[in-house]
Amino acid sequence: MLRASGFRLFMISRRNKLKLQRLKINLRKNVFNTRFMVRNTLVLMITVAVVFLAVFAVDSLKGLDGNKSKGKSEKSVADNELMTRAIATGIGESIKTESSKAKDAGQEKNINKEPVKVKPITEIKYNMAGKVICKVVTSNIRAEASDDSEIVGCMYEGAAGKIDKKEGDWYKIVSGKVTGYVKAEDVLADKEATSSAEKYATKIAVIKNAVGVKDSGSDDGNVIITVDKDRTFEISVHSSNDQIKCIRLADGAYGYVSVDDVKVVDGFPEAFSMDDMNEVLEGRNNILVAENEKVVEEASNEDGSSKEETPDDTEVTEVTEEESSEEVTEEEDTEEATTEEVIEEKVEEEEEAEPEPEEVDGYHAAGGFAVDDIKLLAAIVYAESGGESYEGQLAVANVVLNRLNNGWGGSLSDVIYAENQFTATETWAFDDALKNGAPDTTLSAVYAAVGGKNNIKNYTSFRPTWNIDTSELNDYEIIGNHCFFTE
Repeated sequence: MLRASGFRLFMISRRNKLKLQRLKINLRKNVFNTRFMVRNTLVLMITVAVVFLAVFAVDSLKGLDGNKSKGKSEKSVADNELMTRAIATGIGESIKTESSKAKDAGQEKNINKEPVKVKPITEIKYNMAGKVICKVVTSNIRAEASDDSEIVGCMYEGAAGKIDKKEGDWYKIVSGKVTGYVKAEDVLADKEATSSAEKYATKIAVIKNAVGVKDSGSDDGNVIITVDKDRTFEISVHSSNDQIKCIRLADGAYGYVSVDDVKVVDGFPEAFSMDDMNEVLEGRNNILVAENEKVVEEASNEDGSSKEETPDDTEVTEVTEEESSEEVTEEEDTEEATTEEVIEEKVEEEEEAEPEPEEVDGYHAAGGFAVDDIKLLAAIVYAESGGESYEGQLAVANVVLNRLNNGWGGSLSDVIYAENQFTATETWAFDDALKNGAPDTTLSAVYAAVGGKNNIKNYTSFRPTWNIDTSELNDYEIIGNHCFFTE
């Protein structure tokens, strides 16, 4: 047994020796051989470097964890000390200053970065889908989709209506009490109306109960018309105040109502019908007639009071029969002599008298102007100032004549139809006056103007008093609701 175990030990030690010998041979051949010295040196250096980096990385990770916990504790201590000093010394603003500096430093890093644009969400105040807004000074509403069709109403700039349908270049609309057709080129519809609605929206007077609209804001003003409950009218903000609201009527001129009789809202006015137009014009004409009658009555009363009283019958001297008979005889003789003279004078007057001008539809030529010119002048005066007094209409007629005399056009037609001048040519008041004639007051003012009567000197322009700043004018005159001046 001992020999066997000893033999095995001997064999194991021999194998080990052989392995060591082989290792030595291998090292001499492959490692310590001068042929592979450079390669072996590089491998060794790389191995050492990898080991070193691995050890350094492990130490760094351990140090980072330690610094985090240490930094938190140090910051907490520092913050506590800073707050304690701030409270003790009453300078807590120093903390805010430090914070703002840090914030500013952070913002400096983003100076070159473009800000993100966020599109705001806008609320649509007026949804005009299925509606129209008049965009011209005046647009006539017609019974059919034709320029030759009857005018049934009118829309002023900013008035709105509901669309019933579109027919070619026309919209059939409903606005107020009017149903008819307007030209598509005169209105904004649907999306266009919605995008421009706030531009045209204005103050609107909604009538609370039936009320009379006066021609002035004073208590003694004359009632032009009576309007029904829930009717809406555009308010002239410039001519209104806390007690009185100035509203636009069908003829384009204005009337006045008490603020207690209306509710003021934001919105759009309605169209006017021909009945509205005729009612307003009749009311204004009645006021003018009443004023003229009052003037005539006052004048006649003054003439009557200036006449001398006739003597009493008791003071008449009695005449004898002889004296009376002699007087009768003398009168008969003189009567025969004077009769012949009277006849001769009448013949001479008839020969010298000029023939009366021929009238056409109630007009006659005057002042060197033909009948058509007089009719055209009367129509524009009526359309621009039909609600004004005789003096106001005379002034407007003279503006037209002054423009003609100053070369604004070669004829009355050129002056009146000049672009962007007399916008009333687009109203149905103008069309109605051309077709059916102007009132007597307007005709009197026109004939006086062409006859040489001028109450505004050489002024060539006029505007409503509420739409002009007179402080910017050097020379002007106000007559009624218009200010006359020269631009």
